[in-house]
Order: sequence, then C-alpha cells, then structure tokens
Amino acid sequence: MNINVSKWLVSRARGYDNLDPSEVQAIEQFSLVWTYFENVICNRNANLTTIRAAVDKLQHSDNGIEAKAFEPALTYFSERYFPGGQQDGRFDGLRWRNGGEAAAKALAVEVLTGKAMAPSDQLTALLFITYRLRNNLFHGEKWAYGIRDQKANFISATHTLINVIEQFEAAGLR
Repeated sequence: MNINVSKWLVSRARGYDNLDPSEVQAIEQFSLVWTYFENVICNRNANLTTIRAAVDKLQHSDNGIEAKAFEPALTYFSERYFPGGQQDGRFDGLRWRNGGEAAAKALAVEVLTGKAMAPSDQLTALLFITYRLRNNLFHGEKWAYGIRDQKANFISATHTLINVIEQFEAAGLR
C-alpha cells in the first residue's frame, strides 16, 4: 500500500500545510535519531532515571564527557528559554510534569542560567530538555499549535543525541 503521508496530514492536521520541508525534515530526523538513542543508550527505555544513568556512565568512562560538543545546543536552549538570563514562557511550554520532573526542571534552570557548569549537569539538562521535546511531540502536544517554531529545537536536540551516541561509541560504551 502506497500512502502519501504528507498529503494525508495536510488534509487533517492543522498547520501542517504551513510547515516548510526543512521543518518536516527536522522533525523526521529527530524522531529517527531519538528512537536510535533510546535503543542503544537507554536500552529501549528512556526516562529521567536511564538518561541520568547514561550521563553518569559517560562521565565515569576513560574519555569522560566532551562538553565542547554540546556548547551550540546549550547556547541555543539558554537563549531560547532564558533570553537575557530571564525565563520566558517557552520554558514552561516544555510542560514539565509535577512530581518526578521537578528536580529535572530545576537542574535545567540552573544549567540554562549558567549557575550549574559541570559537564555532567549540562549534558543531563540538555537530555532532559530533549526528553520533554520528545514527549511533547510524540504525545501530541506540539500539534496544538501546528508544530510551529520548532525547527531549531529539533535540530539542536538531534545534534545533542548524535553527540551523546558518538561519545558513547568513542568511549567503547556501546
């Protein structure tokens, strides 16, 4: 069966027809890289605990964490969610869950405002943000506004995931 998914979505999903091909590509690439990351780094079970454990494993490897690889994503997310050092509404738009994600949100705030500088904290916060983007995409939240203004989010998150996977490979951890 041959289905034109884009045509099907245009007829149903509000805002999909306003996305340019590069936005769609960023979402598709993120989705594929996320599933690969979840398989090889989190043993097919990504959550806050397995993400933190993966960062700890990398941090304690012979190679450690190469923080420079994550600087572009860290800069991007800091400027997006804390322009001029002040939180804007977009950060809460990640829809952090009450309870178990409170500590993850607090760490992300510390990192994005430059108060937490340890490479393990920075990488953990970036992966927590990536996890929230993933949840918001895969659980439909992003459709509420037609997946607008998300291209740079997904590109930065995808680069973060690729860099983590490459660092795991270089350290012989997978």
